[in-house]
Amino acid sequence: MKKFSIFTVLVLFLFTGLNAFSETLPLQSKPVAPAYAEPDECIKLYEIPFEKLYYLSLSAINANGFKPLEMQSRSGYILFETANQELLLSVMKKDAKHSFVKIAPANNIYKFSKTIPEKIYHYIDANKEKEITDMKFN
Repeated sequence: MKKFSIFTVLVLFLFTGLNAFSETLPLQSKPVAPAYAEPDECIKLYEIPFEKLYYLSLSAINANGFKPLEMQSRSGYILFETANQELLLSVMKKDAKHSFVKIAPANNIYKFSKTIPEKIYHYIDANKEKEITDMKFN
């Protein structure tokens, strides 16, 4: 009876594909390193005038749910917070038709997600053809 039980268990392992006497270890997933933004990914040139690019950048920050902390339209900077980290978005004028957007951490440590600049650039790219109009309130 004992032999029959052992034989049955061995046959059961054989047919179910279980490795009863295997020396291999189970596969373990390797930890994925977070994708941080590189400094060269945080600056982009647009063929958009300075003022329009500034307002599009401000709209992008708002549309992505980031918290604007401070802004100054004359110098073209917007300080905003995301995931408990302060970032500075600067809009810089190159000439009458071209402007830059630069995103930099306030503490100058580039350990923030690369999706933050991607989201802002995507919003600007999607809306750069739209006309900016003044809102009138009663």
